[in-house]
Amino acid sequence: MAIQNEIDLFFKWVEDRRVEIDFFRESYRYILLMVLLDTLSNCAFPSLKGKKGEYRNKERFLKLINKYSNWKYKDHVSLMQLQYLINQGRPRFGPR
Repeated sequence: MAIQNEIDLFFKWVEDRRVEIDFFRESYRYILLMVLLDTLSNCAFPSLKGKKGEYRNKERFLKLINKYSNWKYKDHVSLMQLQYLINQGRPRFGPR
């Protein structure tokens, strides 16, 4: 099979999973969509794996969102996340 056919087949699989996710309850949809995005980030940036099975999910996910989305609020923090960081005594604002 030609490489382009394999790529097309993969993205069809991704789209089929995304459509299936729509049939789940809302609380499960968010989790499943994050898993799907993690799968895409792993395919897009396989070199961002750590040593001995240590995954760098956060770096891969952020790179995927920054490179392939035009999400207006990608640099914002949710109120829930802000509350958690404050309660942990480690709020960090601005770029890291």
